[in-house]
Amino acid sequence: MSIRREHFEAGQAIFREGDHGDWLYIIEEGEIEVRKAVRGQDETPIRRLGPGDCFGEIALLGDQVRTASTHSLTSANVLAIDREACHALLSTLPPLRDFFDRMLEERAGMRPESGDAMPLSGEMAMPTTQEAR
Repeated sequence: MSIRREHFEAGQAIFREGDHGDWLYIIEEGEIEVRKAVRGQDETPIRRLGPGDCFGEIALLGDQVRTASTHSLTSANVLAIDREACHALLSTLPPLRDFFDRMLEERAGMRPESGDAMPLSGEMAMPTTQEAR
């Protein structure tokens, strides 16, 4: 079980679409771009993430290969959580599990094949306290 800090320089690839996914990343500082291979084109930017955002959850929690590539746009510091540590956290913290379930559903509905627009903002559409009432 492992949780560690990692650093990526601007322009550095973090992982590639199709790779096996054993880590979930939470951005502490910097910006990360998520790119998706689109038939007949080079990789297309689909999302830009910043501090507080996470990535790598689809492959880790869905037990599948990476569904997109990620590259550091700036110097970035991230918290990396391996599969075992992530599952331990999710099994002891049901609200965290619920959060990731909602995130997975939302991101699954925004894939380029679905025809939906892909936001370049990394912010999740989470309800505010007043909206949740």
